[in-house]
Amino acid sequence: MSWSKFSAQEKNELLFRIVNSESSQPVAYATIKFTKSNNGTIANILGDFRIPIHYIKDSEILNISCIGYY
Repeated sequence: MSWSKFSAQEKNELLFRIVNSESSQPVAYATIKFTKSNNGTIANILGDFRIPIHYIKDSEILNISCIGYY
């Protein structure tokens, strides 16, 4: 599983996509957790998720998990 910055939608948030590193197919409904703030989000069916820009400025670490991946 890997992730990449997809595009910036607004000044205050970033859009990312999680994909399978072997097939480049989206990983639907992956769980994204931020270690410092203990907040999180879930990717949509296309593997996309948005995060506020301040998480990047705060040097947040993302933990990404999904059933069936290790």
